[in-house]
Amino acid sequence: MLADDPQALLRALGVNAPREIDIEAIAQYCGATVMYEPLEGCEGRIIGFSNRAIITVNQRATESRRRFSAAHELGHWLKHRGKVALVCDNDQLTCKWDGHDKEGVANRYAAELLLPQYLFQPLLKQRLLTFEAVRWLAEQFETSITATAIRAVQLTDSHAALICSSEHGRQWFELSPRAKEAQCWPRRSLSAESCASAILKRDEEPTGLRKVPASVWFGGKNASIRNVVEDTVRITANLVLSLVVWTSSSAK
Repeated sequence: MLADDPQALLRALGVNAPREIDIEAIAQYCGATVMYEPLEGCEGRIIGFSNRAIITVNQRATESRRRFSAAHELGHWLKHRGKVALVCDNDQLTCKWDGHDKEGVANRYAAELLLPQYLFQPLLKQRLLTFEAVRWLAEQFETSITATAIRAVQLTDSHAALICSSEHGRQWFELSPRAKEAQCWPRRSLSAESCASAILKRDEEPTGLRKVPASVWFGGKNASIRNVVEDTVRITANLVLSLVVWTSSSAK
């Protein structure tokens, strides 16, 4: 089915620019109507019957969250048809995207629909991978910083990692394809030498790009990585996101 492939669906609908990704119109084309209402305890829900579905999204959320919630629920409708009667909270919408459970599948569908590779990657290649670039891309695609950063790391040609941390250490991470090949896995603990630690534990302001030893973020003795550039931003009161990119002299 065409709708099972987000990029094929967008191409079939003639979508040639980020602003043309109209989630309500796309959902309607796929047999689902998107509605916005105040919701308590969840960000979105879907009820489907036969070939029609109603997607309800929390109207109190930000625009980027509403779009992702709608796309996430549409993913449920298209991937789990016949099994759909779901309520999704914030944790499910931000769970790891490579999971094979229903929520991971729906998150992946939403990311590929709202941040399609054929539109996203050409713009990504025009800029250095930093949070300044991520913010710019997020504005173009009307998506959140977190969703955009994950997609950027997934599609970059660089050796890079996106690491979400709390004071207690690593919460989750995403590696670029080239970083996976290097097999350098982020540490579970948070180094006191990292900008992330300074922001979380000393309440310092983000300082932008900073070159740090690779050992601050990665364990092991992999000779292919020596130094990295860290760019960290706060996303909640208790969480930060760190873009960690190999310097040109580090990656072999």
